Amino acid sequence: MQALTNKTFTPITWDRAGVAGSFVCITHCIATPFLAAAFPILAVNEKGTHIGLTVVLMLIGLLAFLPGYRNHSMPHMALVAAIGFAMLVLAVFIPETLANETLETGLTVVGGLLLITAHLSNAYFCRRCCVCAKQPCNQS
Repeated sequence: MQALTNKTFTPITWDRAGVAGSFVCITHCIATPFLAAAFPILAVNEKGTHIGLTVVLMLIGLLAFLPGYRNHSMPHMALVAAIGFAMLVLAVFIPETLANETLETGLTVVGGLLLITAHLSNAYFCRRCCVCAKQPCNQS
């Protein structure tokens, strides 16, 4: 088994994981009402699933965005990511008396799409960055 090195987990690797995780989160959020209607037992631990997905996405995001931001300082990308994270957290922790399923689903889908946008942007800038890509710049 090959030993894991620092080169294995680059910001681009974490961005790929972030895009995949955000896509899973969006898919889960859209599919859950239909699956819960067919299989009511699935709705029992739905809040725990949302919290778990949000925590995982935030950890992956930190591992991707912090090194990327330190190296290429794109404030608009950080803002898009922060808004995406805020929407996911709001969707998880908004009191049920203030929100319905439509609002929670909307917050999650838009937040997930913002995170996908931020991850793709971060990966783009990391591929073009001398420091992140660990290779000579070929920018003109």
